[in-house]
Amino acid sequence: MSNIVNLNSIIGIATHKSIASEIEHWVNGKKTNFKRAKKETLDWVDMIWKKREEKIVEIANGFEIEKNYKNKIKHYIIKNLKNFFKSIWPQFRNHEYISHEKLESFELENYKIWVKVDFFTCDESGNYFLSDWKSKKQPSIEISTSQYYVYALWCKNFKNTTLENIKIRVGYTRTGDISTISPTSKDIRETVKKIRTECRQWRKSDTIEEYSPLSDESKCKKCEYLRKCRKGLKLFKNDIFRSKRYDSDK
Repeated sequence: MSNIVNLNSIIGIATHKSIASEIEHWVNGKKTNFKRAKKETLDWVDMIWKKREEKIVEIANGFEIEKNYKNKIKHYIIKNLKNFFKSIWPQFRNHEYISHEKLESFELENYKIWVKVDFFTCDESGNYFLSDWKSKKQPSIEISTSQYYVYALWCKNFKNTTLENIKIRVGYTRTGDISTISPTSKDIRETVKKIRTECRQWRKSDTIEEYSPLSDESKCKKCEYLRKCRKGLKLFKNDIFRSKRYDSDK
Protein backbone atom coordinates (compact mmCIF):
# COMPACT_ATOMS: atom_id res chain seq x y z
CA MET A 1 0.00 0.00 0.00
CA SER A 2 1.24 3.49 -0.85
CA ASN A 3 2.61 5.57 1.98
CA ILE A 4 0.46 8.52 0.94
CA VAL A 5 -3.21 8.56 -0.12
CA ASN A 6 -5.74 11.12 -1.28
CA LEU A 7 -9.04 11.76 0.47
CA ASN A 8 -11.17 10.23 -2.27
CA SER A 9 -9.22 6.98 -2.19
CA ILE A 10 -9.40 6.31 1.55
CA ILE A 11 -12.86 4.69 1.43
CA GLY A 12 -11.91 2.43 -1.47
CA ILE A 13 -8.54 1.44 -0.01
CA ALA A 14 -10.01 0.72 3.42
CA THR A 15 -12.89 -1.30 1.94
CA HIS A 16 -10.59 -3.38 -0.28
CA LYS A 17 -8.10 -3.90 2.54
CA SER A 18 -10.79 -5.18 4.89
CA ILE A 19 -12.46 -7.46 2.33
CA ALA A 20 -9.10 -8.95 1.33
CA SER A 21 -8.30 -9.64 4.98
CA GLU A 22 -11.62 -11.41 5.55
CA ILE A 23 -11.21 -13.48 2.39
CA GLU A 24 -7.82 -14.55 3.76
CA HIS A 25 -9.54 -15.73 6.97
CA TRP A 26 -12.12 -17.59 4.85
CA VAL A 27 -9.40 -19.28 2.78
CA ASN A 28 -7.80 -20.49 6.02
CA GLY A 29 -11.02 -22.15 7.14
CA LYS A 30 -12.47 -19.40 9.31
CA LYS A 31 -15.79 -17.61 8.93
CA THR A 32 -15.90 -14.03 7.70
CA ASN A 33 -16.69 -11.62 10.51
CA PHE A 34 -18.17 -8.15 10.03
CA LYS A 35 -17.18 -6.90 13.50
CA ARG A 36 -13.57 -7.94 12.97
CA ALA A 37 -13.53 -6.33 9.52
CA LYS A 38 -15.04 -3.13 10.88
CA LYS A 39 -12.52 -2.83 13.71
CA GLU A 40 -9.53 -3.52 11.49
CA THR A 41 -10.45 -0.97 8.85
CA LEU A 42 -11.47 1.77 11.29
CA ASP A 43 -8.19 1.30 13.14
CA TRP A 44 -6.40 1.80 9.83
CA VAL A 45 -8.34 5.03 9.19
CA ASP A 46 -7.42 6.28 12.67
CA MET A 47 -3.76 5.53 11.96
CA ILE A 48 -3.88 7.43 8.65
CA TRP A 49 -5.69 10.35 10.29
CA LYS A 50 -3.26 10.59 13.17
CA LYS A 51 -0.48 11.21 10.65
CA ARG A 52 -2.67 13.04 8.16
CA GLU A 53 -0.23 15.89 7.44
CA GLU A 54 2.18 13.37 5.94
CA LYS A 55 -0.20 10.57 4.90
CA ILE A 56 -3.02 12.45 3.12
CA VAL A 57 -2.07 14.30 -0.07
CA GLU A 58 -4.53 17.20 0.13
CA ILE A 59 -3.53 18.01 3.70
CA ALA A 60 0.16 17.59 2.92
CA ASN A 61 -0.35 20.06 0.07
CA GLY A 62 -1.74 22.63 2.53
CA PHE A 63 -5.46 22.50 1.75
CA GLU A 64 -8.07 22.67 4.47
CA ILE A 65 -10.82 20.06 4.66
CA GLU A 66 -14.27 20.19 6.19
CA LYS A 67 -14.80 19.32 9.83
CA ASN A 68 -15.87 15.79 10.74
CA TYR A 69 -14.52 14.46 7.43
CA LYS A 70 -13.06 11.43 9.17
CA ASN A 71 -16.47 10.52 10.60
CA LYS A 72 -18.02 10.74 7.14
CA ILE A 73 -15.34 8.43 5.76
CA LYS A 74 -15.97 5.93 8.55
CA HIS A 75 -19.72 6.05 7.91
CA TYR A 76 -19.30 5.10 4.25
CA ILE A 77 -16.75 2.39 5.00
CA ILE A 78 -19.09 0.73 7.50
CA LYS A 79 -21.94 0.96 4.98
CA ASN A 80 -19.74 -0.62 2.29
CA LEU A 81 -18.77 -3.53 4.54
CA LYS A 82 -22.39 -4.15 5.60
CA ASN A 83 -23.51 -4.25 1.96
CA PHE A 84 -20.65 -6.53 0.98
CA PHE A 85 -21.20 -9.16 3.66
CA LYS A 86 -25.00 -9.02 3.43
CA SER A 87 -25.58 -8.91 -0.33
CA ILE A 88 -22.37 -9.60 -2.28
CA TRP A 89 -20.40 -12.21 -0.34
CA PRO A 90 -23.24 -14.80 -0.13
CA GLN A 91 -23.12 -15.13 -3.92
CA PHE A 92 -19.57 -16.48 -3.75
CA ARG A 93 -19.72 -18.82 -0.78
CA ASN A 94 -20.09 -21.94 -2.93
CA HIS A 95 -17.34 -20.98 -5.36
CA GLU A 96 -13.97 -22.65 -5.46
CA TYR A 97 -11.21 -20.26 -4.49
CA ILE A 98 -8.30 -19.59 -6.84
CA SER A 99 -6.70 -16.34 -5.62
CA HIS A 100 -7.33 -12.79 -4.44
CA GLU A 101 -5.41 -9.54 -4.76
CA LYS A 102 -2.55 -11.42 -6.42
CA LEU A 103 -0.31 -9.66 -8.91
CA GLU A 104 -0.07 -11.71 -12.12
CA SER A 105 1.33 -11.09 -15.59
CA PHE A 106 1.20 -12.39 -19.14
CA GLU A 107 3.06 -11.72 -22.37
CA LEU A 108 1.49 -10.07 -25.40
CA GLU A 109 4.00 -10.00 -28.23
CA ASN A 110 7.00 -8.26 -26.62
CA TYR A 111 4.96 -6.56 -23.92
CA LYS A 112 4.50 -7.74 -20.34
CA ILE A 113 1.02 -7.01 -19.01
CA TRP A 114 0.28 -6.96 -15.29
CA VAL A 115 -3.09 -7.65 -13.68
CA LYS A 116 -4.36 -7.78 -10.11
CA VAL A 117 -7.83 -9.27 -9.69
CA ASP A 118 -9.69 -8.60 -6.44
CA PHE A 119 -11.20 -12.10 -6.27
CA PHE A 120 -10.71 -15.04 -8.66
CA THR A 121 -12.98 -18.08 -8.35
CA CYS A 122 -14.72 -20.79 -10.35
CA ASP A 123 -18.04 -22.61 -10.03
CA GLU A 124 -19.10 -26.25 -10.41
CA SER A 125 -19.74 -25.78 -14.14
CA GLY A 126 -16.19 -24.70 -14.84
CA ASN A 127 -16.96 -21.01 -15.24
CA TYR A 128 -14.29 -18.58 -14.08
CA PHE A 129 -15.30 -15.44 -12.21
CA LEU A 130 -13.04 -12.41 -12.11
CA SER A 131 -14.52 -10.14 -9.46
CA ASP A 132 -13.83 -6.48 -8.89
CA TRP A 133 -15.06 -4.44 -5.92
CA LYS A 134 -16.16 -0.86 -6.52
CA SER A 135 -16.84 1.48 -3.60
CA LYS A 136 -18.40 4.20 -5.76
CA LYS A 137 -22.07 4.44 -6.64
CA GLN A 138 -23.17 2.15 -9.46
CA PRO A 139 -23.78 4.04 -12.74
CA SER A 140 -27.28 3.86 -14.23
CA ILE A 141 -25.84 2.10 -17.31
CA GLU A 142 -23.00 -0.39 -16.91
CA ILE A 143 -19.86 0.95 -18.51
CA SER A 144 -17.45 -1.87 -19.34
CA THR A 145 -13.84 -0.78 -19.14
CA SER A 146 -10.73 -2.13 -20.79
CA GLN A 147 -9.50 -3.19 -17.34
CA TYR A 148 -12.01 -6.04 -17.25
CA TYR A 149 -11.20 -7.22 -20.75
CA VAL A 150 -7.51 -7.35 -19.85
CA TYR A 151 -8.50 -9.56 -16.91
CA ALA A 152 -10.42 -11.81 -19.31
CA LEU A 153 -7.48 -11.95 -21.73
CA TRP A 154 -5.18 -13.00 -18.90
CA CYS A 155 -7.63 -15.65 -17.63
CA LYS A 156 -8.12 -17.07 -21.12
CA ASN A 157 -4.37 -17.65 -21.42
CA PHE A 158 -3.71 -18.60 -17.79
CA LYS A 159 -6.46 -21.22 -17.61
CA ASN A 160 -6.44 -22.16 -21.28
CA THR A 161 -10.18 -21.69 -21.43
CA THR A 162 -12.73 -20.06 -23.73
CA LEU A 163 -14.39 -16.66 -23.36
CA GLU A 164 -17.74 -18.41 -22.88
CA ASN A 165 -16.42 -19.69 -19.53
CA ILE A 166 -15.21 -16.31 -18.31
CA LYS A 167 -17.44 -13.91 -16.36
CA ILE A 168 -16.57 -10.52 -14.95
CA ARG A 169 -18.43 -9.61 -11.79
CA VAL A 170 -18.45 -6.05 -10.50
CA GLY A 171 -19.60 -5.77 -6.90
CA TYR A 172 -20.75 -2.30 -5.85
CA THR A 173 -20.16 -2.15 -2.11
CA ARG A 174 -21.99 1.16 -1.80
CA THR A 175 -25.28 -0.43 -2.89
CA GLY A 176 -24.73 -4.18 -2.59
CA ASP A 177 -25.50 -4.70 -6.28
CA ILE A 178 -23.56 -6.93 -8.67
CA SER A 179 -23.20 -6.53 -12.44
CA THR A 180 -22.00 -9.33 -14.67
CA ILE A 181 -20.05 -8.75 -17.86
CA SER A 182 -19.51 -11.46 -20.47
CA PRO A 183 -16.53 -10.44 -22.65
CA THR A 184 -16.86 -11.11 -26.37
CA SER A 185 -14.27 -11.86 -29.05
CA LYS A 186 -14.74 -8.31 -30.33
CA ASP A 187 -14.00 -6.90 -26.86
CA ILE A 188 -10.77 -8.90 -26.69
CA ARG A 189 -9.65 -7.91 -30.20
CA GLU A 190 -10.18 -4.24 -29.42
CA THR A 191 -8.36 -4.62 -26.10
CA VAL A 192 -5.34 -6.26 -27.74
CA LYS A 193 -5.27 -3.44 -30.29
CA LYS A 194 -5.41 -0.84 -27.53
CA ILE A 195 -2.61 -2.54 -25.57
CA ARG A 196 -0.38 -2.54 -28.65
CA THR A 197 -1.06 1.13 -29.38
CA GLU A 198 -0.51 2.33 -25.81
CA CYS A 199 2.60 0.25 -25.19
CA ARG A 200 4.19 1.54 -28.39
CA GLN A 201 3.43 5.09 -27.34
CA TRP A 202 4.91 4.55 -23.87
CA ARG A 203 8.09 3.10 -25.32
CA LYS A 204 8.49 6.13 -27.58
CA SER A 205 7.97 8.58 -24.72
CA ASP A 206 10.67 7.81 -22.20
CA THR A 207 11.40 11.22 -20.65
CA ILE A 208 9.37 13.40 -18.29
CA GLU A 209 9.45 16.27 -20.81
CA GLU A 210 7.42 14.21 -23.26
CA TYR A 211 4.50 14.01 -20.82
CA SER A 212 2.91 17.44 -20.67
CA PRO A 213 1.05 18.12 -17.38
CA LEU A 214 -2.69 18.70 -17.69
CA SER A 215 -3.57 21.19 -14.99
CA ASP A 216 -6.94 20.53 -13.41
CA GLU A 217 -7.78 21.94 -9.98
CA SER A 218 -9.61 18.86 -8.69
CA LYS A 219 -6.80 16.52 -9.79
CA CYS A 220 -3.89 18.76 -8.84
CA LYS A 221 -5.12 19.10 -5.25
CA LYS A 222 -4.62 15.37 -4.71
CA CYS A 223 -1.30 15.11 -6.55
CA GLU A 224 1.69 14.37 -4.34
CA TYR A 225 3.94 16.19 -6.81
CA LEU A 226 1.95 19.43 -6.81
CA ARG A 227 4.57 21.44 -4.93
CA LYS A 228 7.11 20.57 -7.61
CA CYS A 229 4.81 21.43 -10.55
CA ARG A 230 4.80 25.07 -11.68
CA LYS A 231 1.77 24.61 -13.91
CA GLY A 232 -0.22 23.08 -11.08
CA LEU A 233 0.84 25.67 -8.51
CA LYS A 234 -0.40 28.49 -10.74
CA LEU A 235 -3.96 27.22 -10.25
CA PHE A 236 -3.91 28.00 -6.54
CA LYS A 237 -1.81 31.16 -6.33
CA ASN A 238 -0.87 31.61 -2.68
CA ASP A 239 -3.55 29.32 -1.20
CA ILE A 240 -1.26 26.33 -1.03
CA PHE A 241 1.30 28.07 1.15
CA ARG A 242 -1.02 28.95 4.02
CA SER A 243 -0.43 27.64 7.53
CA LYS A 244 -1.13 23.93 7.98
CA ARG A 245 -3.03 23.66 11.24
CA TYR A 246 -5.85 21.15 11.58
CA ASP A 247 -7.70 21.12 14.85
CA SER A 248 -10.75 19.08 13.86
CA ASP A 249 -11.14 15.28 13.92
CA LYS A 250 -8.30 14.69 16.34
